[in-house]
Amino acid sequence: MTDSPLTTRQKVARGLKRRQRAEMRFRAFGIMALGFGLLCLLTLFGTILMNGAPAFQQTVIQMELTLDGEYLGLGRHSSGEAYLKADYDGLIKRQLKQQFQPQEREQRRQLYQLVSSGAH
Repeated sequence: MTDSPLTTRQKVARGLKRRQRAEMRFRAFGIMALGFGLLCLLTLFGTILMNGAPAFQQTVIQMELTLDGEYLGLGRHSSGEAYLKADYDGLIKRQLKQQFQPQEREQRRQLYQLVSSGAH
């Protein structure tokens, strides 16, 4: 067995500074990784909020609607079922077309898309 001129305590002290520097690097890398992860998470949430914000906007168009019994096929003695089956969507589209007078098919399509399914 070869005896080293350094004692165990000296060997530990010599390697201790190197281990402490490695530990400091490890902690710094860990903190940087956490910061980067937090930055990515904030960017993700920010993007979601920016892209989702328009979903919470609502546009309302108010216009007078004449309930044309002749167009709807309803009369004084129509049954309740006839009122339920009447073409209210067609009536709304006809009124929109008369009021805004779209010139092209694409304009009509965009105009009709303004009406939601709950607008009955």
